[in-house]
Amino acid sequence: PSAPGTIDRSSSNPTRVPATVPLTSITSRTTGAAPLRRTRMPLGRRTVSSPPGTRSPTIAPSTPPTPRPRRPGARPAPAATRTTRGRRPLSTSSESSTSSESESSLSRASSPVPSRSASPDSTRTDPCASLFSTWPMLSEVCPTPPSSLPLNGPASPPLPSTGFDFSTMDARLPYSLGIYRTPTTDIPSLWTAARSATRRLSSHLPVSWYHGPTGGLFASLGGSPLSPRNTQRALTASLRARYHRSLIAKPDQGSSYRTPHLDYESNYWVRNGDFLRFCDWRFVHRARLNLLPLNGARRFDPNCDRRCRRCGYQTETLNHVLSSCTPNYLEIRKRHDMVHDRLKKAMKPMPGVEIRHDRTVPGCDGLRPDIIRIDNNIRSVVVCDVHIPYDNGRESIELASERKRAKYKKVVEHYESEGYNVKFVDFCVTALGRVGGGSIEALRALKISSYYSRLMLKLAVSDVIKGSRNVYALHITG
Repeated sequence: PSAPGTIDRSSSNPTRVPATVPLTSITSRTTGAAPLRRTRMPLGRRTVSSPPGTRSPTIAPSTPPTPRPRRPGARPAPAATRTTRGRRPLSTSSESSTSSESESSLSRASSPVPSRSASPDSTRTDPCASLFSTWPMLSEVCPTPPSSLPLNGPASPPLPSTGFDFSTMDARLPYSLGIYRTPTTDIPSLWTAARSATRRLSSHLPVSWYHGPTGGLFASLGGSPLSPRNTQRALTASLRARYHRSLIAKPDQGSSYRTPHLDYESNYWVRNGDFLRFCDWRFVHRARLNLLPLNGARRFDPNCDRRCRRCGYQTETLNHVLSSCTPNYLEIRKRHDMVHDRLKKAMKPMPGVEIRHDRTVPGCDGLRPDIIRIDNNIRSVVVCDVHIPYDNGRESIELASERKRAKYKKVVEHYESEGYNVKFVDFCVTALGRVGGGSIEALRALKISSYYSRLMLKLAVSDVIKGSRNVYALHITG
C-alpha cells in the first residue's frame, strides 16, 4: 500500500497520492490489473465495492462528473488526476476501465450484502432481514417478515397486522418508523361529535333530535326542525339572543343595554373602532357595564362614603357624573356643542330657506332651540333640539323627548300663530353612544341627504363618547 504523500508508481500514469484522502492499492496476482480504488465513507455506513454499471443496496454508484465547457482560448486540462481539497481524487476513464475486473473480484470476496444485478430476472435478499435484527420492535409488529422479494415483480399484498406493503420498503426505512403506527379507534366520528355538541348546547338551548318521516335523524330547535343549510345560523342567533336576554336582565350592568336604540349605528365601532381614540374605546366598554371606579359603584361595602368627590351629592353614580354634576357643566356643554356643530356643517343653504342656530325666539321667555329651519317657499318650520340623556333603562329616551317637547311648546305655538306648519324633532344620542330612533327622522326633516346621514350618525356617536370620556377624566383628575 502507498503511504500518504508518496508517489504511486503501480499505474501507467504515476500521480502523487494526497495526504487528505487515503487510498489503498490492491494488485491481483493472477492478472496484471490496475490498483483498485477504495472509498472512505462516513461512520455508521458500510463500504461496498461493486463492479461498474451495478448498484449497491446502500451506496449509489460513482459516475464520472460531466466536464464543464471550456471558454475560448482557455488551456486544456492536464491528463493527470485533478485533486481538490476536501474531495476524493477523480480518476481517469482509462483507470476505471482497467480496474473493473479487480473491483468485481473484491466485491464478491468482501461484501457481506449481495449486490443487486442490473438484470431484471435476478432477485435480491430481503432488506427486512437486517432491519429485524437491528430494530427488535419490528418483530412485535410483524413476527414473520418475507424471506425473498422479487425486484420488479408484482407487489405483495399488505399484511393484515400493519397494512404496509413490504415490496416498497427501502433500506433506509428505520429512519422513518412512523409508517408502522396503526390507526386507533378512539377518534370520534362526525355523528359522535354532533351528539356531543347537542348535549353541550342542551343546557342553553332546547336542541334535540327526531326521526324524520322518511327515515333518518334531524335536529330541532325548540320543537322546530332545522334544515342542514340554516342549522348553524339558527343556533348562533339563538345563542346571541339568550346571552342578550341574560345581560339586560341584570339590574345594574344591563341598564345601558335596556335602552332602546339603533343597533348598528350605536355599535358600529365595536369591530373596527372607527372615529374613536384608544382611551375612548377603553372607557365606553366599562361605562356601559357600569364598572368604572366611582364611589356610588361600590357594591360590597355598605359602610363606604358614596358622596360625590366634586359637588358632595349623596351618590356618585355615572349618571350623576356625566349629566348633572355642577363642576362638570363646562365639559358637558362642549359635548353638546360637538354634536350641534356636526348638524350645522351637514345642512346646506337653499334659496328661500332661513336657518337659525342657537337664537332666542321673541315672546317665548328666552327659549333658544338649537336649530330652526324656516322654509318660506312652502311656509313650514322645523324646530330641532339636540339632547344627550343618560341611557338608564327603556324609558330614558322617551322621557327626555317628552321634556324637550314640553319645553319648546311655546316656540311651536309662536310659529303656528304666524301661519307656518311647525314640526318639532329631537336629535338624541345618549351619553354612552346610543342613537335614538327619532334621530333619523330629525335628519330627514333637516333635509340632510340619506347618504351623509349614515356617516353623520357614526360621527355623532364618536363625538358623544369622546365628550363623555372627557367629562369623566375631568371629574376624576379635577
